[in-house]
Amino acid sequence: MTKGKSGRAAVLAALGILCSAPPAGSHSGATGVVAERMEEMKAIAAAMKGIAGMQKDVAAFDGKAAHDAAAEIARRAARLPKLFPKGSSMHSSEARPVIWTNWQDFADRLSAMERQAKKLARAAAGAGGAGEIDADFKTLAASCKGCHEHYRQKK
Repeated sequence: MTKGKSGRAAVLAALGILCSAPPAGSHSGATGVVAERMEEMKAIAAAMKGIAGMQKDVAAFDGKAAHDAAAEIARRAARLPKLFPKGSSMHSSEARPVIWTNWQDFADRLSAMERQAKKLARAAAGAGGAGEIDADFKTLAASCKGCHEHYRQKK
């Protein structure tokens, strides 16, 4: 079991960096759709952190809580495309302009994130432990990372 936990720990450490909510004030000046999408992303990050806590054994595994968090990620992921209208890369946004020149790839990544979150929710609903959802969680975390690498401004 130690081998699996150390592999999970590496993925979860990377996830913590990628999906962590930014410090207060880092989005100052964001308004309208930019502020709305930033709030959606923060909520997704919070849900990911909740599941990650179970994966790290920081919190006891709770299949219903993991299901609910993954379902929340899926619901929010479904809303994201409409929160990126053309011309919404204002100075307070972390969105890279390439989103709008490579829209189909961006939209496909959001759809994949939604599908993977739904898959994780289904798996978590019947899981008896964190190990049973490990692969699905890692795949979802990788979808976050991949999108951030391509479409989020570097800090």
